[in-house]
Order: sequence, then C-alpha cells, then structure tokens
Amino acid sequence: MAIAEKELVIKAGKGAPAAGKGAALTEVDLKVAAQPIIDELEARLTELSAAHYKEVTRRIKEKAQGQTLTDPISQGVAVPPYNWWDMLMVGPFQGTLPLGPFPPSKVIDAASPIPAFFVCALWRNPFPINWALFGPSASMMMSPLNVQVRLESINLTSVTDGPDFVLPPLSPMGPGPINAFAVPITFPAPPQGQPHLYEINMTADITGPVPGLPFAGYSTWLLDFEADLPFLFLPTGPAGLRHDVPARVLVYTA
Repeated sequence: MAIAEKELVIKAGKGAPAAGKGAALTEVDLKVAAQPIIDELEARLTELSAAHYKEVTRRIKEKAQGQTLTDPISQGVAVPPYNWWDMLMVGPFQGTLPLGPFPPSKVIDAASPIPAFFVCALWRNPFPINWALFGPSASMMMSPLNVQVRLESINLTSVTDGPDFVLPPLSPMGPGPINAFAVPITFPAPPQGQPHLYEINMTADITGPVPGLPFAGYSTWLLDFEADLPFLFLPTGPAGLRHDVPARVLVYTA
C-alpha cells in the first residue's frame, strides 16, 4: 500500500486519567492513553485503502479501453502491484507524572515508572487479490492465520542485542483488515551520564495453523510525531512518515 506523507495525519492521544505521583502505568492506563491514536490510525488506514482501491480500479478501466471487464488479469490488462500486507509503527510516546499527557518523545527516561510505548498496526489488503474485481481478498485469506509480532531492538551504544518486546500471538488474526495495538517498551537503566541509543524494528511471522506458510515481514513505515527544531541555518525536521527506517530512541537515567 502506497502511503503519501501528507495523507496519514493523526493526533496524539491526550493520555490516561491522572494517578498519584509515582504510580506506574498499568495495562488499563496504557490502553486509555493509546486508544485515541489506535482509533484514528485505523480510520485513516481504512480511508486510504478505499482511496487507493478507487484509483486502482479507475486505472484498470482506462487500460481496458472499453472492454467488458470482468477480470483484468485474464484479459491481459496491466494492473498495479498488489500488496498483501504491510506494517506501521507510530511513536514512541512517554508520559509524565502524574499520568498523562503522553507526548511523542524519542528520548526516554529509563527510571520513570511510566514506560514509553509504540502504537503498531498490521494491515492486510481488504480488496480482491491482484485487483481481480471478484474473488477473495488478502485480508480474508489471512484472517484464520496465526501471527507472532515483536519489536526487536539493538543497542547501538554497546553494539549488542537489546531487549525484544514480544506480544501475545494473534491466534488467529481474525476478521477485518487491521490489527492495531499499543506496545510498552522498557529498557535497562544505563549509568547516569551515559545514555544508550537503540534502534527498534517491528517484525511479524505467520506461525500456523498450517506449518511452513511463506509469510514473514517487517515494518517499512514509521510515523514519527516529534519534529526536530531548527538548528542555526538548518530547517525544521518535520514530523511525519519515514520509509524503510527503524525507530531510534535514546535511553537515559535522570
């Protein structure tokens, strides 16, 4: 699925209800904090999918040149590539004390009782395979499959393997084209004055129910909310989509 940078615009959540100072972020708090982001992300991906399908079918009909088009593949009409699935990471976010709001932040306080988190989405194409107008979609074909999603990190400072954040398996993925969820990320606290830089990738692997299915992938899109401020004569680094790059966070001890 092609995503234009200016098309996918969503707002950061306002955060969970306030709790007492020093309270840790619970699973319920995290869900409340991330839900507005998840809801808007699902809505925008659904909208972009529909717009993409409309444009694809328009191009197919133009290339058919007046044929009675029932199946563009069998009639030799060139069609755009069909993307079965893709993945998107959004964030990271970390709250303040008391709980919330949860602004985007690529610099994470390891000593905070409130973990940082990403919102991740697994998208499956809801339209007919190879744009054949009739037939099953990738979303339908993949709905009974089990998938294991994880965020894998690398400690660039020590050049070692970092912690992996492993979600419970989606068994199965279920109906609908989108699975979106919040993933808390916690790192070992580095020595004060020696922050550690990490890179994070989202991966997914189909694990069944039939063994040996040829499906695995990693996130090719990162939606970064945090803009980089202008420096001297250099322009602002705007928030927005990054393609084919890992997320990068700096972990420090306050």
